[in-house]
Amino acid sequence: MKRMWSAIRNRHRVFLPWIMALGVLALSWSVGIPEAQSLVGTRLKIKGNWRETHVEATSVEQRAPEKDPQAGRIIGAIETIDLASKSLRIGPLRVSWDAETRLSTISLNTLRPRDVIEVKGRLTAPGQVAATEVKPSSAKPGRLQLRGHVTAVDKLPRGARRLMVLGVPVVIPQDISIDVSEDMIGAAGQAPRRLDDKRPDEQLTVPVFNRPLTIGGELSSELEYRRDIDLEEEAEDDLLRFEQRLEVELFYPLTPKLDLFLEGKVRYRADLYAEDGMQDVVWGVDRGETWLLWHHLFGTPFSLQAGRQSIEEKREWWWDADLDALRLHYDQGRVRAELSVAQEMATDTSEDSRIDSEEAGIFRLLGHAVWEWASKHDLAGFFLYQHDHSERQREGDIVESDRRDATDANLVWFGVRAMGSLKTENLGEWSYWFDAAGVVGHEVVVGFDRTDDGRRVVDESEGIEQDVRGWAVDLGVSWKTPLPLRPTFTLGYAVGSGDNDPDQGPGKAFRQTGLQDNNSRFSGVNSFRYYGELLRPELSNLQIWTVTLGIPILNSSSVELVYHHYRQVEPQDRLRDVRINADPEGEGRRIGQEWNLIVGIEEWKHWEIEWIGALFRAGSAYGDLSGELAYQVTLKVDYNF
Repeated sequence: MKRMWSAIRNRHRVFLPWIMALGVLALSWSVGIPEAQSLVGTRLKIKGNWRETHVEATSVEQRAPEKDPQAGRIIGAIETIDLASKSLRIGPLRVSWDAETRLSTISLNTLRPRDVIEVKGRLTAPGQVAATEVKPSSAKPGRLQLRGHVTAVDKLPRGARRLMVLGVPVVIPQDISIDVSEDMIGAAGQAPRRLDDKRPDEQLTVPVFNRPLTIGGELSSELEYRRDIDLEEEAEDDLLRFEQRLEVELFYPLTPKLDLFLEGKVRYRADLYAEDGMQDVVWGVDRGETWLLWHHLFGTPFSLQAGRQSIEEKREWWWDADLDALRLHYDQGRVRAELSVAQEMATDTSEDSRIDSEEAGIFRLLGHAVWEWASKHDLAGFFLYQHDHSERQREGDIVESDRRDATDANLVWFGVRAMGSLKTENLGEWSYWFDAAGVVGHEVVVGFDRTDDGRRVVDESEGIEQDVRGWAVDLGVSWKTPLPLRPTFTLGYAVGSGDNDPDQGPGKAFRQTGLQDNNSRFSGVNSFRYYGELLRPELSNLQIWTVTLGIPILNSSSVELVYHHYRQVEPQDRLRDVRINADPEGEGRRIGQEWNLIVGIEEWKHWEIEWIGALFRAGSAYGDLSGELAYQVTLKVDYNF
């Protein structure tokens, strides 16, 4: 009995989040879900039909409140057009344009009634929008879409509600719930998709118990060729790999304020060519997101989410990972925050019957708050507490190669972010970001030797035990010019502290959280790894200069040329978490340069195509390998449904 009680007590961090989640679920069903707090000030995407006096909604999604309150978007068929006054009417809305309005593959002079267009603009008066951009749309002619902030809410008979959006009355019938969509990640609610996912507006919907079950997902194919990543032409390291992934997502509102999301993933990976002859084929079924989300707890700005969920932030500099977690969201207009308690509960793939050794026993407390202090300008704070209470591998222990737990660390990360954009009348649009972070704590790094049968034996003499103190900064600015072809220039600089004497504590080298992906979008349609698609370094003991040139093409496509220059802060004989297999010699600091060419094509409703070419040139830090080249070419094709 004592042994059992001790085990339960020692595992309290594992069970507590799920006990709380089950309690919340039971409470929600026992007391019923209360009415939501006022929708005034929230931003909605509304699909429906114009009924002479109002829009009758057929679906409503909440969008992130990071836009100008006067900004709006309309998709619908033109009813009337007057070229002399430079105005047209879509349903109840009057749209005007001028010489500054951007036209995407369209000529206003050729537009006719019943043509379906998409308009982005700014509300100048109730029901009147000054267009900033006009482009054609593939939406159905009989439908109307509005996107804007709610300015008033009234209750109607039989549980219906009437909202004012863009100065237009919108009636939401009782059986229409307000869903949380993809750009609400990080606000009070979580979407059934990631920030860089693209799902069609019209997904398969099946009525289940008088509520819509939405079925969607993605079929992704990727072909990647790598050459000379050992930085030696004679090395047998060339590889051509094909990978295909199917994701199926089910989203179902159990009640107007309680949502269920389920996701399953199937992966197939095959090495079509391996220069060393070691071709590999892997099938796997992955455990995707599986969560319950209770919106606006008891009419408050708080929402609660429990289960496996995507914990992600905009630049993926802090984190971008699926975690078993309990998360509390707060959304009050210009202030948004979230607090998460996370620990892995089970393996996430059929390839392994146990939790990954590097994730087992790691308890995390993550926090993130954002204040939109002005339109399109945010200040944010982050923190992450990580406690590794897994059993430490001891001197002489023999383990399988894939069960090595090389690091036991109790660390705290903390930092701030400033981010925003500013549009000028004559100089185009400027955007900026600034991230600063620190990490402190204690770390034990375990050393291993190889045994004769290919396993690993713990060798404490090869390990390190030390306190940790590190810092990092990442900043940059982008200029979307008014020049011909509308090029965008971006300049970025990032640095993570290094350690000039690793054998003497404390360890001063910064390390990222281990949850980061360093993946975001600059000016094009695609997100990409902004520290380099080939080297892909973690920001640790490294300085990175980045320069990009991006040009939009067609209607929804882009080309971007990216240059990176890498230099170690302190000369060391290793880089943390990179794709290049060769190690620097530890005498010079110049790691090298990388060039990326990224082409993204998103001209279709369901399809996305991305082509990436990458070239890395080794610097003097690699000694005799200085000047050697490594290559990578990637083609991705995604079908979203």
